[in-house]
Amino acid sequence: MRASSFFASFWCRIFALISTVAARNRRVLKGAGLDPPAAQSQLVVRVSRSGFMAPRRTLEERVEELVDLHRRGVNSAEEYAMGRASALAPGQ
Repeated sequence: MRASSFFASFWCRIFALISTVAARNRRVLKGAGLDPPAAQSQLVVRVSRSGFMAPRRTLEERVEELVDLHRRGVNSAEEYAMGRASALAPGQ
C-alpha cells in the first residue's frame, strides 16, 4: 500500500468517526429537548435556575428559619419538630 493511499484512508476514517459522533450527539440533544447549536448555553441556564449550584445553608441558618416560621405561625409545632429533626439528622 502506498503512503498516500494509507493517509487518504486514515483521514476518511477520521472524518467518518467525527461525523458519526456529531450525528449521535445531535440526536441525543434533540431527544433531551435541547437545541444542538445552543445546548451548552441552555444547560448552563438550566443548572443556574435549578438551585444545584446554590451555597449550602449552615445548620444554624436552617434552624433559625424553622424557628422564625414557627414563631410567625406559618408552620405547626409538628412541622417545626419534623423540620428540626430533619435539619439535625446526620448527613444533612
